[in-house]
Amino acid sequence: MMASMNIGMSSPYFETFSISKGAAAKVFSLIDRISPINSMSPDGKHPTSINGSIEFKNIHFKYPSRDDVKVLQGLNLTVNPGETVALVGSSGCGKSTCVQLIQRFYDPIQGSISLDGENIKNLNVAWLRSNIGVVGQEPILFQTTIAENIRFGNEQASMDEIIHSAKEANAHDFVSKLPQGYDTLVGERGAQLSGGQKQRIAIARALVRNPHILLLDEATSALDTSSEAKVQAALDKASTGRTTIIVAHRLSTIRQADKIVALSDGQVAEQGTHEQLMALKGQYHNLVMAQVNMVGRPRHLSMTSDKSVEEDDIRSITKSFVPEEKEQEEKSSMMEVLRLNKQEWPYIMIGCICSIIMGCAFPIFAVLFGEILGFLSLDDASEIRSKTNIYCLYFVIAGIVVGLATFTQIYTFTLAGEKLTMRLRKLLFQAMVHQEIAWFDEGNNNTGALCAKLSGDTSSVQGATGQRLGTIFSSFSTLVLGLTLSLYYEWRLGLATLAFAPIILISHYLFQFMIKNGQQANQETLEKATKVNINFTWK
Repeated sequence: MMASMNIGMSSPYFETFSISKGAAAKVFSLIDRISPINSMSPDGKHPTSINGSIEFKNIHFKYPSRDDVKVLQGLNLTVNPGETVALVGSSGCGKSTCVQLIQRFYDPIQGSISLDGENIKNLNVAWLRSNIGVVGQEPILFQTTIAENIRFGNEQASMDEIIHSAKEANAHDFVSKLPQGYDTLVGERGAQLSGGQKQRIAIARALVRNPHILLLDEATSALDTSSEAKVQAALDKASTGRTTIIVAHRLSTIRQADKIVALSDGQVAEQGTHEQLMALKGQYHNLVMAQVNMVGRPRHLSMTSDKSVEEDDIRSITKSFVPEEKEQEEKSSMMEVLRLNKQEWPYIMIGCICSIIMGCAFPIFAVLFGEILGFLSLDDASEIRSKTNIYCLYFVIAGIVVGLATFTQIYTFTLAGEKLTMRLRKLLFQAMVHQEIAWFDEGNNNTGALCAKLSGDTSSVQGATGQRLGTIFSSFSTLVLGLTLSLYYEWRLGLATLAFAPIILISHYLFQFMIKNGQQANQETLEKATKVNINFTWK
């Protein structure tokens, strides 16, 4: 009977073994894979000095996800030390690809990129990236202070270096006016700051490592006119004395570049200063005239309203730091959960009946075993054999019944629980997407917490109508039938057993209480980790 019970209870785990083996194969293949571009590897050269000369030699490249499209086709380009070079062209011509290749996010399929005459493949990846500052179109800020966000560019940076980089990025003035200065929390993904302010914090983060090379990938394309003026002034200051490569759609921001390179079909179509290319009346001239005609006149950056806009931003941030009262968590009743699982009530009832049968198995087993021991005291050997055989048959019947009950209980509860989880996730997600924007700004509704609710909380509810419910019914049936039989056969021994029951129940309750507290601490840590992962994934 015990073997039947154990086999029945272990039946769900056979599938788990198969799933685990399949998942392990994928995991281990990824663990064992050696990356050709490993930023954690100590291999590669660490030059003691850097001038900032960059040269593309016959570069051919296509993305692994778009193997049929060749982005760069024999690109040749030279960037001199301290020079500001702007890359322009239509979408898909390879501008941003050049920026990614310099950082060695990818390697070209043909050709080479050299830094000060040395192929960047021969350089240590971490060293190379530590000498490059990058400012993208959408800056990513983490849910921490302004100072810590800047320090992510250089973990060893002192507070003086952080302030210096903020001044270089034209960010020090507005940061100083905030309620807590550099200790001001920026909110999730920098939600408490305006677009221009976030971009200047990102520039300060890029400058805090004092890079020799600065890469600006459409750093002002997502900003309005006023914010663009302030950010562009910060970029112009940051580019001084550094090799700078700019990717820009707004051509008004690159007029002062030392060299403008127009790309077409993955190659250099033309290059020169703004005046030279306008006189050439080629691709760059056509791009400029297209933008001029689109807006009706050349775009001029106005800074007349900078002060008022900046003050409005600071006032809005100050209001956001008013402390909010923390709401107490409410708990749903068991009936609400069961009501949501109403369609599966027949399965739950069958599972509960099977759980009661499983719980009755141990007391019945004890009675049968006791009867067999009693038969051994008989004098007639044939009678002992006859009665023992009968009770052995009872054991077989009980084992079959309990085995079937165990299998049925696991099947019905699992089916009801999975359907409840699916229904809950659907309802929860629908409710989330119908909330107003202000709801998402609340502290307990950040990205990590919402993802944890969808993945973890909905699965936790399943326990209310799953195996845990079966364990409760099984335990109570064992307790009730066991005490009843003990009082029936020997009331004094039954009373002694009953006296120890509360002690056992209290000890189990305390044990579960300690386990629950540990799981709650782990859940909070998981939400924080999920939040960091989401910040990286969204980029």
